[in-house]
Amino acid sequence: MHPLVSAWFSFPTKGTMMLPLHNKFTGLRYFNSSLILSLSHHCDMENQWKRPKHKYIKVNVKGGLDVSQCLASVSAVMRNEYGRYIDSYKGIIGFTTPIVAELYAILYGMDLAWGVHDRIIIESDSSEAIDLVNGVQGDSALGYELKIIDMWKAKKEWTVEFTLANKYQNEEARAVTVLALEEASVGVFDTEEPLRNMWKILQDAKME
Repeated sequence: MHPLVSAWFSFPTKGTMMLPLHNKFTGLRYFNSSLILSLSHHCDMENQWKRPKHKYIKVNVKGGLDVSQCLASVSAVMRNEYGRYIDSYKGIIGFTTPIVAELYAILYGMDLAWGVHDRIIIESDSSEAIDLVNGVQGDSALGYELKIIDMWKAKKEWTVEFTLANKYQNEEARAVTVLALEEASVGVFDTEEPLRNMWKILQDAKME
């Protein structure tokens, strides 16, 4: 087991709320909702997960690579303004570059939040990805992914903001990304249809 995942399960859970992540192969897994406090107990308050502003929900996302397996994974963990768990996703997307994995994690985060709430904060610890989706810098090689994100962000049904976290504030999403790669290494994959909301929106856009 990956050291990060081992460390996660080694922390006591007494008095904390448990976070469920559903996997059709392995059943219901429970995770400590105070993961960030546990793994970052040595850090100050600035390095702990931040609640979203009033009337928003936050989705923390992360893309990860395992070169030995030639696989990339994505994760998204959604919480409300009080820090309560709403839903989550983890999955394998094949093998790609780190920045493309981060952009797909953002797409998966948007897909997870679509239809749940009309004010969303997508948070990543990749400064490059956040700069790209906020238009601070451009990359013609990533035009396809950025075009989809921009089109989806512009939908009138919601308001979406993209913010940067440090690795400690995003620790939960990082750990779930590692878990997806760990499961893939033993042949366990999520079977939930990926990006189902995104594909429907793209199809509707072509029909307009």
